[in-house]
Amino acid sequence: MVPGYLQCEAYARAVFRTGHPLAPADELDRLVELRCGRLAELDDLQVTAVFPLSAVSGVPEPVRRMQVGHLLRWVDTGRVAVHIVPDGTALLVPTSPLMVFKLRSGELAVASDHADGNVVHEPEAHDRLMSWFTSALAASLPVTLSLEALGNLS
Repeated sequence: MVPGYLQCEAYARAVFRTGHPLAPADELDRLVELRCGRLAELDDLQVTAVFPLSAVSGVPEPVRRMQVGHLLRWVDTGRVAVHIVPDGTALLVPTSPLMVFKLRSGELAVASDHADGNVVHEPEAHDRLMSWFTSALAASLPVTLSLEALGNLS
């Protein structure tokens, strides 16, 4: 899955509709609005996103095109770098979206997104979780090739 803060409205709606199939439309609207506004609100946040190509290629074409355009617009801002893990590469960990934040103080904050919400991990787990991020980054394509792979989907 594309990290939540980088999802366009159509992609986020598809994710929430799948995860909450009985939710009324107004609840889906609320969840989409919350998710899609986060990155814009954090105007000094720099993001390095690592995710499998299938997170974009596996959604219906109209959603895929909107999501690719959305990602490329964020890349153009200079605030987002995208690293795609190519098809055929297995990521054995992490099994859920993992977010690593380096705070202005230099401290790390690590959270993961699960079916029932986000989990903020204790500092004792940071080294292990950072190794998962490093492994995913090592399995990914460089930014230039990642952008080319995304462009091929549009």
